[in-house]
Amino acid sequence: LTLPKTAGDALVLGWYVSGAEEKTLPDTEIAVTDGMTLSPVFFHAPVTLQVASVKVAAVAEDLGLRFMAPLDKSEYLALRALYGADAVRMGMLIAPDAYVQGAGGVFTREALTAYKESAGGDAAKSYVQIAATGFYTVGEDSLTLAGSLVNFSNATFAKNPAFAAVAFLDVDLDGDGTFDTTVYGAYDAAASASVKDTMLSAEDLTDTQKGWVDALVARFGA
Repeated sequence: LTLPKTAGDALVLGWYVSGAEEKTLPDTEIAVTDGMTLSPVFFHAPVTLQVASVKVAAVAEDLGLRFMAPLDKSEYLALRALYGADAVRMGMLIAPDAYVQGAGGVFTREALTAYKESAGGDAAKSYVQIAATGFYTVGEDSLTLAGSLVNFSNATFAKNPAFAAVAFLDVDLDGDGTFDTTVYGAYDAAASASVKDTMLSAEDLTDTQKGWVDALVARFGA
């Protein structure tokens, strides 16, 4: 039997096999014996919410465009239990939506880098990676991952391009200290948002924060 790596719309990132001393990876061939039990560790890729928001801050320089993606708390904790906390790394990738479209709608590090190189641009500027140091919200059954784009320019603010975001999960499957597989959230063009439009339409900013937004408009143009 070859242990599957998918089950319906879920990924299978590991297996508990009775009689095995350690975890068993997907795609591993095993000999099935009487009484053997197989328990998969599922993980549903996070989907970015279709509501970008303003990251409010104490200083103007930290004002940002925030994207959020919820994930199943029990699945995340099961994954950490299987591989160890240090073997699981999460975060968000943010890139111009035009880049993702140029990459054929494939929102991965590799696809964006290849697209930027093929277009003659700087591959190092194909996306922004925000490492998660914690969760934006922690609920009874769910966790919310957040990542924000900050430090704007004429290109990112005045020209008002749409940005897209996906959550990512890097896992060290074999315990060698390197992250050898990545799970990406599903790309949803409807979840894209522009910095200027999002900030100008925000209704929950303080007068001070509204002044910061006005300063960005004055600096980079309306």
